[in-house]
Amino acid sequence: MKIIGIMSIGSFYSPWLPYTIASIYNVCDSIIISNVGYDMRNPNPNELVPLPKVTEIIKQLDIKHKIKELKNISISQLYTKFTLMTQKEANKSKSNNSWFDARGVGLTAANEQAVRDDADWILKIDTDQVLYKDIDNLHIFLKVFPSNGLKFRQYEFFGDIGGNDTYVSKRAPDSPYEDTVYVYKAFNGQYYGGGGSPALYLPGQDRVNTDVFHSAHLRSANPIWLTEQEKFDHFYGRAWFKKYNNEYGRFCPEVIEESKIEAYDTLQNNNRKLTDTKPPEVCYLKNPIDYIR
Repeated sequence: MKIIGIMSIGSFYSPWLPYTIASIYNVCDSIIISNVGYDMRNPNPNELVPLPKVTEIIKQLDIKHKIKELKNISISQLYTKFTLMTQKEANKSKSNNSWFDARGVGLTAANEQAVRDDADWILKIDTDQVLYKDIDNLHIFLKVFPSNGLKFRQYEFFGDIGGNDTYVSKRAPDSPYEDTVYVYKAFNGQYYGGGGSPALYLPGQDRVNTDVFHSAHLRSANPIWLTEQEKFDHFYGRAWFKKYNNEYGRFCPEVIEESKIEAYDTLQNNNRKLTDTKPPEVCYLKNPIDYIR
């Protein structure tokens, strides 16, 4: 039984990427990372470019040579050949789910590569999500309790994470299974259509909620040892993608200014509560490669 992990990153760098990789590294037979996104300095809605930092992180962490990085992705090479567009453009054209945004292209390419690499199961995770150690039992669980797929129990965290915290800042998401990590059977013809959080379509999409495996959503959090500028850059990049892709559909001064405001607001957000629930174990390591080793 072969489990392949997939993720897509681009446009902005997520500081959780090393932790995401480390948390799935030893449970997956291999990992496919699509490194494509819009160029934040001068975005072309029809062109996707890689982030050099992602390549650097992969080289640092891939001590067992399990990671395959996809950088030169063309829609013409995909089994499903939808149009690349922004959420704003899709809303105007009423394209439903028959289109890709940058993340949809990346996830579809990674999914198709996993199928070509003879995956039995695909573990899809975002680069702002990190798994707990209970994932170590995934191979055993899938052999004993085979199903169409699994949707992990997820916790949402806010603020700075790491160090010697006894409690962490956390607010529960609207749904404990919203936008979470999942595992599904690999088939030809699967694709990630639409935008925002591109959804999986066609065979293998059925996934059952489970409390056996857990994940952390860290889109509003940062590793505690980042500089203030690095924390700001993370939140700015996230806001930029949303403004450009979802709200404006074009690059304009408003995208930059509003993204700066949202990044500052996120950094100063005190709408949190202390909880006994801790983030995944790897989040307490300054160097995630120690977790892999």
